[in-house]
Parts: sequence; C-alpha cells; structure tokens
Amino acid sequence: MGSYFLGTCPRCGFTTGKQQDDPSNELKSLWGQRGVSAQNSLTKAGELIAQNIPSDNTVKAKLQFMHKISDIKDPELIRGLQQYINSTHWQTGKGWHYLAAIIRNVGVNSERFKYNEKKRIGVPPPVRKLNELG
Repeated sequence: MGSYFLGTCPRCGFTTGKQQDDPSNELKSLWGQRGVSAQNSLTKAGELIAQNIPSDNTVKAKLQFMHKISDIKDPELIRGLQQYINSTHWQTGKGWHYLAAIIRNVGVNSERFKYNEKKRIGVPPPVRKLNELG
C-alpha cells in the first residue's frame, strides 16, 4: 500500500484532504512576510502579469507562485523580479511560473553571480589612515 501526503505542498500550495476556505488570506500572509521593497517589486510584476496575461490573473496562480518562492531571500527575489520587469517576458505571455523559475535560478546562482561581479568590477581599495603632520 502506497503512502500519500496530507497537508499543503510547500512548492505549489496544493492542499490535500480538507479544502481551504479562502486562499486570499494565505496569499496575504505570504505577501506580508516580505520587505517593503520586495512587496513593491511583487506588486509591479503582478500588475504587468494581470494586464498582459489574463490566464495568470487568479488568486490560485499567485498563491502557487508565492509558495514556490517562499524560501528565497528578499535581495535575490528583488533581483529576479527586476530582471523580469526590465525584460519583455511579460509581453510574450510568460507569467507566474516563468517568473518563479527566474527567481529560483537567481537564488541558485547568487554566489557565482557575486563572484563574477567582484571579478568584473573589482573591489574598492582598502581604507588607509593618513598620518597627520604636526
């Protein structure tokens, strides 16, 4: 006899067993766990998706997206959101799932990204104290 999962999937938000009454409450809770700048970027991306991709303009799609990115830190989230907003992915019909993939890849590649940026730009020179004359 096989085993099965009871509860809410942490990746997609699917709930087995009893159905949730109102998923918008859970969405508001997940949304409120983010910082102000992350919330602003999420709002901007949400508006672009809502205006250009009507099939992704649902509470369920947003909730699944928020579950997918629940373990991503805010700086990586903001970097991925800005990458999505500045490109034209939202104009080509790529919605919440594509955005989640961008953000997850930014999170996975963040250490290498920092290393390459440091290698490309360099580091500031060390602070040196000047000896005062006199």
